[in-house]
Parts: sequence; C-alpha cells; structure tokens
Amino acid sequence: MKSYIIKILSISIIVSIVGFLLFYFALQQYYLQIFPVMILFFIVSNIAVHYILTKAGKKNIRQFSTYFMASIGLKLLVYMIFIITYVLMNRESATNFVIQFFALYIIYTIYETQATSKDVRNQHNSNDALEH
Repeated sequence: MKSYIIKILSISIIVSIVGFLLFYFALQQYYLQIFPVMILFFIVSNIAVHYILTKAGKKNIRQFSTYFMASIGLKLLVYMIFIITYVLMNRESATNFVIQFFALYIIYTIYETQATSKDVRNQHNSNDALEH
C-alpha cells in the first residue's frame, strides 16, 4: 500500500506540473481554480478503492471480481455526483470542467487498474505458494 501511495503521489506531482505549465503558458483561459481539488479528489478516491480491493484480494480471490465491480460502480456514482454538482453550480465552465475531469479520470484509472491488478496477482501468487 505504501508503494501505491508513493507512486500515485508521484503521478499527481507530474500531472500538477504538466497542468501548471499547460495552463500558465498555453491554456490560461481554460484554467479552473478547482483543478488542484480534482487532483486531490482522484488521489483520495483511488487510494480508498485500492485499499478496499487489496483487502478483498487478500480475503478471497474468488470474490475479488465482485468487489472490483462494486467499487467501480460506487466510484463512478461518486464521480457523477461530483461532476453534476460542479456543473449545476458553474454552468459557464461546465464543458471545460468535464474535459479536465475526463483527462484526469483516464490518467488515474490507467494507473489504478495496472497497480491493483499487479497487487492482487502478486497476492494470489503468494497465496498459491503458501498452499503448496
């Protein structure tokens, strides 16, 4: 879990730097003050989901897919609530917000999926080795 947090924070620092450079030099008119909050939102949600999934993988690998699908569904629901709340409160910047949110969603989902599948696979292999 510690390495996951370090890696997701590293990715977030890179995303923040790239975002700052893009918004400062090329896309100033598209910067939203909520951008850093979106990064923090993804950090917290991904750490929470990763924690739940690794715990589920340790308990029973057969139920992992159930936990995985449930966590994805719950996470998407929370994301939709976040998006809808912002859009309803800030209609003039809604399109810009959705584009930025989607870009962050893709970045963090790719990392989360790779890291979680690797961790669960390693846990499963460790459990198999212990059983034999």
